[in-house]
Amino acid sequence: MDTFLLKISFPSSRSKNFSKATKLAEHFDGFTPGNVNAVSVSMKEIFEKWEYFNLLFWCTVDWKGTTLACDGMEFHSHSDKTRIFYALQHAHTSYICFLEDKLRHLHLVHNGELKYEELEGISYSEEDINALIETFQILKQRRDVNGDESFVNIKVKERPWFLQNSKKFGL
Repeated sequence: MDTFLLKISFPSSRSKNFSKATKLAEHFDGFTPGNVNAVSVSMKEIFEKWEYFNLLFWCTVDWKGTTLACDGMEFHSHSDKTRIFYALQHAHTSYICFLEDKLRHLHLVHNGELKYEELEGISYSEEDINALIETFQILKQRRDVNGDESFVNIKVKERPWFLQNSKKFGL
């Protein structure tokens, strides 16, 4: 089940783009109009309706009173909101690349060489996935211990094997 939930809240506005923003917001199941318009959206719905999400975000991000709520916190600054947006954009792009790679091998299913469920193993082996999970757990622990994002500046003598093929993993 998709437990990720993002909420964009934007006040009524005299902006010429206000009607455009509400029309975009109406594309989402969790749209609640009012003095403060709110759109609650899951990761699944963000991915499925990326163009609407993208346009809504950039239409409203700089309006006074617009907030972005995620992970139990409400963000007000342009910098924080855009960093969250770009992280979502990266996740969306990575997923589309993964799906594209998976579907690229669909002919193997058609030819009876593989079952559809086995396509994921072509793109990412279990070893690849376990190595990524382990690396991200280590990076998260370092971030938690240091209390900041110093894990971004980790210096290593040799890039780990999965970073040597960073395009494969969307890194």
